[in-house]
Parts: sequence; C-alpha cells; structure tokens
Amino acid sequence: MSVLDRYNAWRKHRRSASELRSLSDRDLADIGAKRDEIDDYVSRKLGS
Repeated sequence: MSVLDRYNAWRKHRRSASELRSLSDRDLADIGAKRDEIDDYVSRKLGS
C-alpha cells in the first residue's frame, strides 16, 4: 500500500468517524454503535 493510499484511507476513516460523532446517542444505537466505540466501529466497517 502506497503512502498516498494510506493517507486516503486515514482521511476516509477520520471523515466517517467525525460524521458518526455528530449523531445523537439514539441514532448511534440504531446502527449498533456506541459513542466510545466509534473508531473501532469505523475500522470494522471500512475494513481497515
């Protein structure tokens, strides 16, 4: 994986985590996530 690929993957992870952090706890529960598990949840869903 090139440096550019890793950078783009990191940006996608950060953007997705940021979007999830903007959701309410109820919205997070609807998709099966908890606020303190957002980074792990994003990693699992993005396959990183």
